[in-house]
Amino acid sequence: MNTALRPMRLGEVLDRTFQIYRARVLLFASIGALTASGTLVVVLVFRHAWPITGLLSRGLELSPRVAGYLASWFNAHFTMAFHAMLFPIYIACTSAVVFGGEASLRRGIGLVRARWRTYAWLGALKILLQMVVPEAVLVGFLAVVGLMADRMNSDGPLFNTMMWTFVGACCVFSLLVVFWLWPRLAFSFPACVSESLSARAAVRRSIRLARGRGWSIVLVWATVWMANSIVWATLRYACWQLVSVLFRGHRLEPIAQRLFLVSLYGTWWVFAALVAPIYPIAVTLLYYDQRIRKEGFDIEWLMQSTGMVSADAPAQSGDEPAVVVAGSGAGDGASVPVEDVGA
Repeated sequence: MNTALRPMRLGEVLDRTFQIYRARVLLFASIGALTASGTLVVVLVFRHAWPITGLLSRGLELSPRVAGYLASWFNAHFTMAFHAMLFPIYIACTSAVVFGGEASLRRGIGLVRARWRTYAWLGALKILLQMVVPEAVLVGFLAVVGLMADRMNSDGPLFNTMMWTFVGACCVFSLLVVFWLWPRLAFSFPACVSESLSARAAVRRSIRLARGRGWSIVLVWATVWMANSIVWATLRYACWQLVSVLFRGHRLEPIAQRLFLVSLYGTWWVFAALVAPIYPIAVTLLYYDQRIRKEGFDIEWLMQSTGMVSADAPAQSGDEPAVVVAGSGAGDGASVPVEDVGA
């Protein structure tokens, strides 16, 4: 799918996302299967196989509910870390499909193996900025609320209303921090993979590229998330109804619950494997779209593909890195010097 590069509207980005997915559905579904398998292992470890809730409850003397929340916290962060290590495979394969290069799972895994330290460091930075910082802000606010409640020592309805209002405001503020940081970091992995940047340079590059396109990134994520949530809720309800019909009139409630869990996790694995590639493909396309709008990347790529500019030409400015479109040419990629063309 070596189509002409041009600026795209948000609807066109989504349309092209599904075009790329359909063109190489087996490739992207296989990457999604890796993502779903790793996520399922993390979930099973923290919820079933390893009694982490009981260990936290006994070791830290926490209530079962608080220990369960803490186990879910570990689950979410480990899952995001695993996804971060697989994100470069999606980006490399999407870039290869867009630019007519070789796209394969083996090539993508080789890319991750070659630069796994950089991707691990970048994933840690994203987890720190997107999750740990907002969580620290929220915990700090809640600690202030607790101190205020303890010192004022009031149990009146007005006081409780004020406290819960303040807690709600803290949660809203933390969500605003998340949605302010998250779009600015969305292009960090595409920049790191496509331009062979370091983790810190990729974060700075993402912040510069995402200016003026934050809402588009949020809308793409929200669209994918809403569609996934509706489909998954339907599938979950169907699994429960199927188990209920099969065991109706039988006194096998424990077996029915276990069968429901098995069918639920199996259905979730298939569902997650199929939908996992959608957002990474869309973000990669938005990344190239921003480069086209801000840097004239379509002109650069046209000049290189027609031989007007050498792929091995050095960058004219020491501050601008050479762009490497992963999987787009022979070897490890085709290098394109970044210049302010059309800026």
